[in-house]
Amino acid sequence: MTTKIVFFFSLKIVLNKYLAICVILFRKPIKNTNVMKKYICTVCEYIYDPEQGDPDSGIEPGTAFEDIPDDWTCPLCGVGKEDFEPYEG
Repeated sequence: MTTKIVFFFSLKIVLNKYLAICVILFRKPIKNTNVMKKYICTVCEYIYDPEQGDPDSGIEPGTAFEDIPDDWTCPLCGVGKEDFEPYEG
């Protein structure tokens, strides 16, 4: 009985090491999902760039569009956030 326990314990250690090596060798690069998207105003085509923010409106650089207050308006034409869509350009 003890021999079986030792064998299975040793087998588990070997398989865990093998699995770790496989993960390291075969894993795919993880796509960065934290990239902040730019958004474009559908009325005047102003592009909100999160890297620049909107300092004139008190929006600090590095602020994602989703984190901008709901009462924020487009600095060019004055429409609300609901008139923006993700910018793919």
